[in-house]
Amino acid sequence: MNLWMRYAAMTAVILLLCCGCGKDLAAKETLPPSSAPASAESSSLNEPIETSTDYFSTARQNRQQARDSASKMLQETLNSGASEDVIKADAEAAIETLATITISEAKIENLVIAKGYADDCIAFISEGGVSVVVSAEEELQDVDIAQITGIVMEETGVPASFIEVIEVED
Repeated sequence: MNLWMRYAAMTAVILLLCCGCGKDLAAKETLPPSSAPASAESSSLNEPIETSTDYFSTARQNRQQARDSASKMLQETLNSGASEDVIKADAEAAIETLATITISEAKIENLVIAKGYADDCIAFISEGGVSVVVSAEEELQDVDIAQITGIVMEETGVPASFIEVIEVED
């Protein structure tokens, strides 16, 4: 594969990861379109979406497969003797970003569950914001949404207007 094609493929992988392939997974249950970001007070709790009980395991598996594929491509770029230093530096930065996002998502998920706001949770971080999909026995109250939003803000630095909390019905 020539240098240009390798660079184009690496850029596509980075964009896929950073632009929220995971956000699409969380939002694919037909959320209403919004022309403006959610306000800090309402921090987007949409109507609960119906899904099967294995939604979370499927979403985690899909997210991991996408990341494994991206990591493999980035590692190949790093290990390629033909890659220029600039391309290798970009690949290293992409790997570091991927690792940071992965750790932040795991922390958000664990904190939301540990603090009792949800029975299960999956977070998706993208350039456009953060989506947190939760499954709770009882409907989340505004105070719960605010606490989840606070957890995400503390972990990521993302403003509340770019954080979406989506409740899943079992």
